Amino acid sequence: MITKQYRNIFTAVAIFATMTPGIASAADTQPGDFIPAPPGTQGFLLYGFYSHYDDATFSESTIPATLESYVIMPRYVYFYDIAGMTADINVLVPIGKLAHASVGGVPLHGTEGFGDLTVAGTLWLVNDPKANRYLALAGYLNFPTGSYVAGNDLNLGSNRYSGTLQLGSIHGLNDKWFLEFVVDATAYADNDDVDGKGATLSQDPTYTFQSWVNYQAFEKVRLSLGYAAYWGGEQTVNGLANGITSEKQQVRAAITYSIAPTVQVLAQVNHDFDVTGGLHQNTSGLIRLMNLF
Repeated sequence: MITKQYRNIFTAVAIFATMTPGIASAADTQPGDFIPAPPGTQGFLLYGFYSHYDDATFSESTIPATLESYVIMPRYVYFYDIAGMTADINVLVPIGKLAHASVGGVPLHGTEGFGDLTVAGTLWLVNDPKANRYLALAGYLNFPTGSYVAGNDLNLGSNRYSGTLQLGSIHGLNDKWFLEFVVDATAYADNDDVDGKGATLSQDPTYTFQSWVNYQAFEKVRLSLGYAAYWGGEQTVNGLANGITSEKQQVRAAITYSIAPTVQVLAQVNHDFDVTGGLHQNTSGLIRLMNLF
């Protein structure tokens, strides 16, 4: 007789193919992301991500699982003027590796390659550096260009389009403290071959709230604490729920150091909790190098 635990393990192994873990969303924000550079400025950013997952929840059952992801992501940004308002355009391409994966002790095949291409743009509706107040509308379009093999245990690409609409704001309290609030919604097209046999993966929209409390400790050093919450994102395969959602909460901490006025390094650590329907990201971190010119 196959117990409920082992049925859950077999199901989890099968539906791992519907997930694209390890690739951070381009819509996840870091402290100061909604402070624009002057029009005409270009920027090159390089992100390095590491994530460790230690279990998974499927259909309200928690199962032992492991996964480590290693991702680098170059990003180009250009700021320009449109009708007297500052705007930017961004291009991002992640490159990574997923390794040491297992579910319930069953090993899974890792993968490496490219993630999906993202093109993003931001328009600043409020841009008041003197008061340190900003309000911006951003959009992200993800193209299915990443490495993807239908039916593989893990993929870096998603084999579908998705788009995010985001509203971000910064509120300066004084010359040392400022707050950031970001809300967004993401819609997904279908993945029309999730298992190599033509099964269709559909996903409900996801909704995100992100916030940062920032303290300018020194002229070149900023300290930040953050919180994020994710809702929605229930997945179905051929109309049947597979137990995966996007629902979780996350706490974050970051430190930003300005090497020069146009050169900056940021380090951030994250921890997920209250995860319902997916992999538990116990620890993740990123380092971001930014050069404006």
